[in-house]
Amino acid sequence: ALHSAITQGLVASCHDLSEGGLAVAAGEMCIGGRLGLALTLPDGEPFVQLFSESNGRLLVEVAPAQLDAFVALFESLPVTQLGLITDSGRLTISTRAEVIVDVQVSDMVKAWTNPA
Repeated sequence: ALHSAITQGLVASCHDLSEGGLAVAAGEMCIGGRLGLALTLPDGEPFVQLFSESNGRLLVEVAPAQLDAFVALFESLPVTQLGLITDSGRLTISTRAEVIVDVQVSDMVKAWTNPA
């Protein structure tokens, strides 16, 4: 399904969740694109959702106009829309009740390029 979505031009970017989980993948995608990202986690344990290293899970960027076509390709597979790319320059990750991550992308870039 992912290969079909890529070949149809529905995927803008994609990152596996195998090393560091969702939190790391989201941060790396923000660093790579120098864009913000606002995610809302589904119900469940936030720590597990953020850091579970799962080879079968992917964080995929899809333009809003392409979302229905993308989801249709995954009709027999689990797909969850978690958020939106923003121009805020921040990565925010929330549960339904509170913001649990709020970091400036420029700060992540500095940490990535100049580890202390």
